[in-house]
Amino acid sequence: MPWQIVGLIAPVLLLLAIWYFRGRLQEARFGSVVGAVAGLGRRLYVRDWGATSAGEGPGVMHVLVATDLLSGQPMYFSSKFVHCKPYGWSTPEQIRTAEALYSSAAFPAVFPPKKLKTSRLRFQDGDMPGPLPRTVRLADGGVYNNLGYDWFDILNKQSQASPPVLWPFGELSVEPSMIETKNVIIVNASAPSRRLQWLGPFPLARIMSVLYDNTVVPRVKSIRAEHRPLIDIAQTPFDLGNSLAELDGVEGERARALIKQLAGRTDDFWTDFGRDTAGTRTKLSGAGHRVAARLMLHGYLSSVVLLHAEFEGHLPEQIRGEAYFLKLVDKELPLKTPARAETPKSDPSANSR
Repeated sequence: MPWQIVGLIAPVLLLLAIWYFRGRLQEARFGSVVGAVAGLGRRLYVRDWGATSAGEGPGVMHVLVATDLLSGQPMYFSSKFVHCKPYGWSTPEQIRTAEALYSSAAFPAVFPPKKLKTSRLRFQDGDMPGPLPRTVRLADGGVYNNLGYDWFDILNKQSQASPPVLWPFGELSVEPSMIETKNVIIVNASAPSRRLQWLGPFPLARIMSVLYDNTVVPRVKSIRAEHRPLIDIAQTPFDLGNSLAELDGVEGERARALIKQLAGRTDDFWTDFGRDTAGTRTKLSGAGHRVAARLMLHGYLSSVVLLHAEFEGHLPEQIRGEAYFLKLVDKELPLKTPARAETPKSDPSANSR
């Protein structure tokens, strides 16, 4: 009889343990995936992002954003700094990449917030008077802004103030890129989840709906109203070209000329294409053969359309189609291909897919 009770209780205790430690398990998974991709068996730290074996600095500044639930403000992680408005600026210290990744992806009701002791950082120049909290709790950056572009505006505003708000202290010396706002391309890689619609009024579906409708949608509308460069995963490259074609001047002319090359496919193709890409599950797992190819094609075509229409970018000799990226997913093509395409320009598949 006692063994029967143990047999009934043990699975329940195991499920409770997994639920309780699910945050640590997911953080460990992030660490293993990042380590495998980097080909390293050691822990990866935020301070090393983009560093090369030759010790050269990164050519691209990678910034992850989480939401500090105590202040309601975003917290930014990069190899140069950690910043949260109420607490100020710090170097990354000993923050691991897996910790920053988990913090930026700890979706409410799915994963618990990441607890981070402020003693592990050296915050200075924050807005909060008095001592800092001992521990902050970090959740998905989308709780504040899923588009995550605010850090750029913060750096520019504070570095251009008179006198400058930013200055070197300790090992922290922030040198933001002086790029005009109109040249900043914002990418929205999230879309409403159709998989949770059947949950109806249940809490998780309500949370996702509130986060998307109250944070992403208003910002996307505002960005479009300001005519800022935007790539939206919920908008196919063909629809992006059509929206840019409505602009006055040379931008509209370039867009109208370009979408003719994308018009070889039917409306059903682009509807199916948008369903595949916008409906991709946002986690570190395989997306599937066709969806992976279409995600790459979406980013590629959207970039071609936007850069050509708004930034006068030169068009490639051949606009790649879906078949090319399917071969790339299957590793039938090398990552570096010759500048000149194998398929002649006269081939309809080259500009209709």
